[in-house]
Amino acid sequence: MILAILITIIILSFYEYKKHIYIIENGNIIFKNLNDNHNLETLIKDLIKKKVDDITKIEKAYYFLGSLKIVNNKPCILISNGKIDYELLFKIKKTPFFILKALKKKSLKINQILYAVYLNDILYIVKS
Repeated sequence: MILAILITIIILSFYEYKKHIYIIENGNIIFKNLNDNHNLETLIKDLIKKKVDDITKIEKAYYFLGSLKIVNNKPCILISNGKIDYELLFKIKKTPFFILKALKKKSLKINQILYAVYLNDILYIVKS
């Protein structure tokens, strides 16, 4: 049983890292990469589910195991020297609660943070 689970994880990991067929690149839909399972209607519905209001802000998007994955490689510095950039935080559609939750997970306080960078749905924290 454990062996089957490990093999499944290895196969899925390999599949995740193979070359993706991008549906969106640099804010443009790649129509030739759409197919019967992932057509324009499905893409629009998935973008709405992910609360994307401007497709031009998407660097790359692809489907993985039936789910739309969006890749934006532009890091956002949400905390600098213990101060939250609220304007940028709201621009990426996050709330102060998002920051507080992430800090609580690591048992940190805002004044202990030198930088917090948000990239691809992950908050990277550098302590002072």
